[in-house]
Amino acid sequence: MKKLIIVLTILISIFTLGGCKKMENSNVFMEARILEVNTTMLVTVTKSDYAFGDYILHIDNCKIYDKDGRQITKAELLVGNSIKVEYSGQVMLSIPPQVVAHTITII
Repeated sequence: MKKLIIVLTILISIFTLGGCKKMENSNVFMEARILEVNTTMLVTVTKSDYAFGDYILHIDNCKIYDKDGRQITKAELLVGNSIKVEYSGQVMLSIPPQVVAHTITII
């Protein structure tokens, strides 16, 4: 009986550790509509597995692309544009929540 418990404990440990996924380099996406563009950007999320409501995007070091994949400046972003935002998944807990955008693509 003791051997069975030890074997089961080892198997459970192997399966548990084998199922862990490293998320450090995985980015998260959201689709949103631009509400305001300044030094940061206020958006309302339209589609996401993780986010909902309004978010502030920090866009200082962000690459921004138009619908054709050409890089553009943040001055070309307009209120009402629908965008796809790639970010690390880390969220600053504030009201509204804030994220640092890696890339923004107009959709």
